[in-house]
Amino acid sequence: KTCSADGMNDEGTSSVNLRIIDLFSQGQLGLLRRQCSEVDALKNQIINLMAVPLIQSSLYNAHIRNFTSGFEELKGATYAASVLPLIHDCNPEDAETIFASLGLGQSNETMDTVKVKEAFENNYGCLGVTCEDIGGVWEGKYYGQYASPCNYQVEDAKQPLGTLGILVIVCFLLVPMMLAAFFIYFRKRTTRPSPSDNLYDEENLDSFGDVPRNTLMTINLD
Repeated sequence: KTCSADGMNDEGTSSVNLRIIDLFSQGQLGLLRRQCSEVDALKNQIINLMAVPLIQSSLYNAHIRNFTSGFEELKGATYAASVLPLIHDCNPEDAETIFASLGLGQSNETMDTVKVKEAFENNYGCLGVTCEDIGGVWEGKYYGQYASPCNYQVEDAKQPLGTLGILVIVCFLLVPMMLAAFFIYFRKRTTRPSPSDNLYDEENLDSFGDVPRNTLMTINLD
């Protein structure tokens, strides 16, 4: 998803192309005004942005190499070869990591998408590009596995809740309800009448005559 001016669409003109065209227009105006120092700065921005599609294509082919082979291997090696000199100037070790997976003649057995992605991301600052510039491999609803933008937070994705999430929510709701029910039941069991409660009917007690109220009475059922 790097199309349109804001880079949030997966169709249309690439955001980086729109930005480069705008920088060329600014550079043309700067040359007409003889603003050489400003034009030089614009030139460097253009060079940095021109590396974006090379990185994107390399990462895309590193991603699909997990599922395909043949012509895709050649494409990935070509794109990687175009950007490897830039990576090497920033970090030779990361360049070696990328070549080990995407270089011409490398087999799928040496392919490591995660390491390739990390090797590129390690050098975004040196190359003058950002995670937003590069984006990720969008597969309709979600980013591909190991192919999301480097600043992408998983919780931002509208993923299905899943069984585990449902169980957590159910437990979260049931535990307080069970504790409340247990508390109410326990309180009823431990509640005793207070001394002030009138447990006897005064009129009925008078029918027993002179029997003391504290006398224990028994009834013979034989």
